[in-house]
Amino acid sequence: MPALRLSGIYLALSTAAFAVAMDRWIFPLPFFHLFGHRFDFFMSGSLLVSRTRWLGFRLEGPKVYLVYGAVIFALMTLVVAWIRRSNYGQRLLALKDSPAACATLGMNPTFTKMSVFALSAAMAGVGGAVYGGALRAVDAGSLDFFTGLAILMVMVIGGATTPGGALFAGTFLGAPILSNVFPSLSQLQTVTVGFAGIGLGRNPNGFITSEIKPRWQVFRQEWGALAGVLGVLVLLWVLRLSDVITNWPYAILTIVVLALAPVVGAGIHARKVGRAGAAETAAPKLSAPLEWLGVTTPYHPEDVAYIDEVLALPVLETR
Repeated sequence: MPALRLSGIYLALSTAAFAVAMDRWIFPLPFFHLFGHRFDFFMSGSLLVSRTRWLGFRLEGPKVYLVYGAVIFALMTLVVAWIRRSNYGQRLLALKDSPAACATLGMNPTFTKMSVFALSAAMAGVGGAVYGGALRAVDAGSLDFFTGLAILMVMVIGGATTPGGALFAGTFLGAPILSNVFPSLSQLQTVTVGFAGIGLGRNPNGFITSEIKPRWQVFRQEWGALAGVLGVLVLLWVLRLSDVITNWPYAILTIVVLALAPVVGAGIHARKVGRAGAAETAAPKLSAPLEWLGVTTPYHPEDVAYIDEVLALPVLETR
């Protein structure tokens, strides 16, 4: 409740202080009795978490539980996307941009903040349940505040304003990709995250929002090209299941297909609209819809130049 009056860095610091207090004070407490009920956080050591039962089936096995976690993540992503496009999401964006203006227009900032806290806590609870089921035994150290900072940092690098940032953080930290490719370089993953963090000076919104997402925008108009990319990925997957190719060729070919897909899609779109030159990009003129520029996406020089061109504004020469 006191945090409702805070915003910005002060809100972040207050919630961080609350998390540290829980880690250092509440969770390590031994069991105690209150009003005839026994309270034992983490059972004085670790908390055993049983995996979910779904329609009478137990989700045992690492592969089955991985698919289950992926389905839960996809559902949470759809919920976030639906909220962002709803009237409620518009109010959240407006509150983020100018709380004073929202209060002037009659919006209740306190209720809106409380709803965001409740919704995010509910989603975090679902994620914690899935995470606990994967570990089977959870102690206070595995949920420590400073442990979560690494996940938050990687998500910011990927793009905190998009679900892709969360996917990037989970894939990068949860899957031992680099350690399998380069087993002798044990600290390569940490160094890579550090260099990516330095890159935030160039792309404050994360490289997924600034670099990857705009290149894939062309597939919103070229559904045939997108179907072709998905068909190639399915074909590679079938070849791997049939043991025609092994793991490494499958991984390398998949990466090559994903890297070349935006280029091929842009070329197809450019040919359809009659643009000359294969090097000219077919991405939208603006990096985001006009009404979202300056709200969810920062202005880029290309956006300003395009708006000036459409409005036929004269170019001012500075002396």
